[in-house]
Order: sequence, then structure tokens, then C-alpha cells
Amino acid sequence: MIKINHALSLLTEDHKKIRAMFLQYLALPDRQQAQKTKLLTAIFRTLAVHVQLEEEILYPAIGSAAGDPRFSEEGLLKFTATKSLIKDIEDMDSDDPFYDQKMRIFATQFFARVEEEEGQLFSHIRASNIDLIALGEDMAVFRDE
Repeated sequence: MIKINHALSLLTEDHKKIRAMFLQYLALPDRQQAQKTKLLTAIFRTLAVHVQLEEEILYPAIGSAAGDPRFSEEGLLKFTATKSLIKDIEDMDSDDPFYDQKMRIFATQFFARVEEEEGQLFSHIRASNIDLIALGEDMAVFRDE
């Protein structure tokens, strides 16, 4: 059976997976630092692929379809803040009293970005002439590399 990859379905799937990992991380007590570190590594690994997928495939397709590269540039700027926060957290010692607080802030920002993306951005994409199946196939190939 051939699996058809719809771009928005793939993105939503990523969002759900990352959200679940964030919620799992936030629910862990402080004394389970080894589990938190393992989960944090998985969150950042999954996010890195997701962000790269959006930067290299999704946003260029949106900018091209909109005929306005500023649209994709605006979206790409949001990733700068995400990457900066990831780097800040990675550079922190897990014993830092602000470590978990920074992760809560990061999770909150991620949840807000997903809500905005799945609302406004997905509506814009659905209304465009983007071939979501072809885009989804490109994303699936990228993800599997």
C-alpha cells in the first residue's frame, strides 16, 4: 500500500509528537534528571529536523506560491528565536535553577507558534495553489534522509 503524504498532515504529526514530548518533560519531577536529559535530546533532535524541513521546503514553497518572498522571510525569522532559545538551553547546566523555567517558556512559545501555524498559516496554504501532496512527498523524503 502506498502512503500518501499530505504536507499539512506531516506538519501536524510533528507538532503533536513534539508537544507530547514537551508535556512529558514538564511532568517529570526534578529528581528524574537523567530522563529529562534524554527527553530534551529527543525534543531538540525532532525540532531540528522539523525546523529545517520548514525552512528549506515549506517556507520557500509558500513564498513562491504567494509571489512574495517577504512572506517566507517573515516565517523564517521566527526560527531564529527558536534556534537561539535551543542554543541557550543547550549551553545551560541542567543544575541551573532557571533550566526548567526556560524549558517551560520554550514549551509555551512552541505551543503558541503551533496554534498560529495550524490556524493562520495552514489556512493561507490551503487557499494557495500549492500542491500539498507533492510538497508532502518532498517533506517525507527530506525527513527520511
